Amino acid sequence: MLEDFFGDKKYFLRTIFFILMGDLICSFAVVKFLVPAGLLSGGLGGIGLMIEYLTGLPTGISVFILNLPMMIVGAFFLKKKFMTYAFLSTFIYSFILVAMRHIPINFKLDNNMLYAIFGGFINGFGMGILFKHGACQGGLDILATIFKTKLNVNIGSSLMAINAIIIGVASYIFSLERGLLTIVSMYVAYKMLDKIQMGFGDTKEIMIITSKQREVTDRILSDLHRGVTLLHGEGAFTHKQQNVVYCIVSTRQVVTIKRILDEVDPSAFLIISEAYEVKGRGFKVQEI
Repeated sequence: MLEDFFGDKKYFLRTIFFILMGDLICSFAVVKFLVPAGLLSGGLGGIGLMIEYLTGLPTGISVFILNLPMMIVGAFFLKKKFMTYAFLSTFIYSFILVAMRHIPINFKLDNNMLYAIFGGFINGFGMGILFKHGACQGGLDILATIFKTKLNVNIGSSLMAINAIIIGVASYIFSLERGLLTIVSMYVAYKMLDKIQMGFGDTKEIMIITSKQREVTDRILSDLHRGVTLLHGEGAFTHKQQNVVYCIVSTRQVVTIKRILDEVDPSAFLIISEAYEVKGRGFKVQEI
């Protein structure tokens, strides 16, 4: 019965560890970078910061209160395990937000843009850890998930629309400068979140169309010791049958790939793209 809410012991311990780590990092970013510059963040955290700036009520308390109705609504629509960890993360995040204020670590930066950039970077890193390991901070993430599961509305679009309203209201109440700096901070945060979720592009996906596929393949196998797959291809205009050389290499090995083509077939058609996550023989999945 408890596994319906928490999963097995290994899953519970692993998820709690990453919730603690992610919420600690996010709290550090909010309290030590965003608040000193009077900036906001997305979701209920942004609303909580507005309440603090206007009333003095600590963000951690208001975030927890604002999350309660979201938790009640989410309990009717979303899975038990997801909501259990969302509630735990919300409670932990709110507690750490309050406790973080008593840690005597402060940064004196020359301008608010630096607060926005570094605050967004750190906040995005923390959010990335949470999302990568199946957790969140509750709030609007729950609402967006409901929209996705029940109405098939894209989560990113939902959060973007709601956050746009929050930033618009904040810009009107406080100042346009605060609103614009908050947008910068959120942009950096979401870019960092994507990088943590998807990886930093340490591997590349290679596709080569060449008339000398056997020579190219042999060189990749001997010089790079990487596996190669031949994909069946056909020219749409010429209807000529020709295999496409496909392989995954590390970023450092791209130079060798280019050198091989320069030596074997300078006229070969080469495509290089990011392989954000690769799992299999010869590659390790990056974990935070």
